[in-house]
Amino acid sequence: MKMDNKNIRLVGDLQDYGVPYSSLYIDIESRKLYIFVRVSPPDCSPIECAATEVSPQDINEYIDGNIGISTFFERQDYGFVKLENGQIKHSSLLEDLPDERMKKMNYFDPDFYYDEVWLEVFLKRLVERKPLEIV
Repeated sequence: MKMDNKNIRLVGDLQDYGVPYSSLYIDIESRKLYIFVRVSPPDCSPIECAATEVSPQDINEYIDGNIGISTFFERQDYGFVKLENGQIKHSSLLEDLPDERMKKMNYFDPDFYYDEVWLEVFLKRLVERKPLEIV
């Protein structure tokens, strides 16, 4: 998986259990979406995440409970990144995904989702090819 890190921006957290577990990012130049899923423990720094490209439809399917997060990592290429001090760096971490933790936390839980309205507006603007606003 190839990402141009200088163009990647956080859209919002999809699941936040006190620390973000899954987050949606966008490459502002190519308009490609990526889901980042934390694979490191919550108190670990830097944060290690698995990352893979997703579509707006994928995110809607995930939020609607029609597919689990592990689906994204079963069907396509993924890589690992480190998040530290607002920077995204490639990681040398190698793991087979989905792992047991990802399978356990597979399905979307609306009780841990706080950006619903923002994400709905953002995805609509993305699909309609309108200018994007990033928080």
